[in-house]
Amino acid sequence: MAFTDSKEIERKRAEIVSYIKKYIAAKNLSFGGRIQSENELSRLFNVNRNTVRAALESLKVRGVLYSQKGKGFFVAEKPSKFVMKHNPSLGLSEIMDNAKLSYRNSLLGIVKRKPSEREIKYLQLSEDEEVFFLSQLRYVNDIPFALCYSTIPVKLVPGLDAVLALERDSFKGTNDFLINKYGFDHPVCSRMLICSFAPGEKESELLSTPDNIPILQQENIYTVDEGTPIEYFVIRGRSDMFKISLSLN
Repeated sequence: MAFTDSKEIERKRAEIVSYIKKYIAAKNLSFGGRIQSENELSRLFNVNRNTVRAALESLKVRGVLYSQKGKGFFVAEKPSKFVMKHNPSLGLSEIMDNAKLSYRNSLLGIVKRKPSEREIKYLQLSEDEEVFFLSQLRYVNDIPFALCYSTIPVKLVPGLDAVLALERDSFKGTNDFLINKYGFDHPVCSRMLICSFAPGEKESELLSTPDNIPILQQENIYTVDEGTPIEYFVIRGRSDMFKISLSLN
């Protein structure tokens, strides 16, 4: 039977995803354990292989499965948790460099807009000023692990949208352009807030978040030049891959 209705296809895909998770648990499969083939799952759920493959690929992106060409899909090793040792003098990329992680950044977008009430408060702005809002997706070992959002006053980084349009593919993080393009001293974190919450639909999609995994959020205010707020930075990371370590010394 071939399904053509997109909602029905999505329902079947979700059903297959749920079945595979239960199958792994019921069979007590560990790292390297092989799951049923595409043909077997196709017959079991009476769908075409494209629907089965979409379900398997979604589990692969989430880090539940991995594949071997010509051999099938297997249970993946659980992702190791990145322990972020917070240092007010370092940015996220520098902390990840120090941890010797294999990571990469993807700049999702940059927009110029009016600041929110929260941004006005934290960045000490007036209502008629503008900010640049940057969103980026960070990967560790090619698994999406955190969404990062930066809000920076336009008056401090004029023309940033044009700068990043030319360097989008080589984006290294906000500290890189603040220091190397605009000549600021290294920003320092002056405030931090940590909380957790359930991911929204868009965040679940971008982070490929497994079921029942909350988002761990860290908010930072970075300052330069003896206290001038330059960036309101928010990290929203998968709690199965990300935790924060603080030193109170």
